[in-house]
Amino acid sequence: MSQEHDTLPKAELISILESENIKYSLFDFGYGIVKIKSNNLNTAKIISKRIAYAHEVSELIIESSLDLLEEDMGSLDWDYFIDGSFAVRVKKINSSFDTMSIEKKLGSIINKKTKTDVKVNLTNPKTFVRVLIFDSNVFIGIRKGIIDKKYFFDLKAHKRPFFYPGSMS
Repeated sequence: MSQEHDTLPKAELISILESENIKYSLFDFGYGIVKIKSNNLNTAKIISKRIAYAHEVSELIIESSLDLLEEDMGSLDWDYFIDGSFAVRVKKINSSFDTMSIEKKLGSIINKKTKTDVKVNLTNPKTFVRVLIFDSNVFIGIRKGIIDKKYFFDLKAHKRPFFYPGSMS
């Protein structure tokens, strides 16, 4: 979630879920990380299309810890999740370690665990594996949507065809 405002991003998310009549449980971990549990298989897609105060939406595959990360990654059936090419990207929050070495290690695990011919494609992968690490918690998911902020920047007051002194961003 975006951290531009204290309450607005979460309120927007709840409004989207309620307006779409999606039954959900919401878990707020802080740091802009929100986990939604829902029985609706299209929840991630619906949120991705409608939300503004978020950066990315992923479908959670597994929760892990730093100690069990490699073991948990190795236990997954990656053929089910990977379609053609893939990239693994680690985002760390409130933690300090080398993300590149973790990305390489986890990418190697995925390559070994797939029976089909998959390739790493770091620029334009068909499947984007997001690993989110904060404190000692690890969330592993498949990205379902990324929110394009260009639209919102193009609406800023100084970029409009006219300017009114009372305009707000």
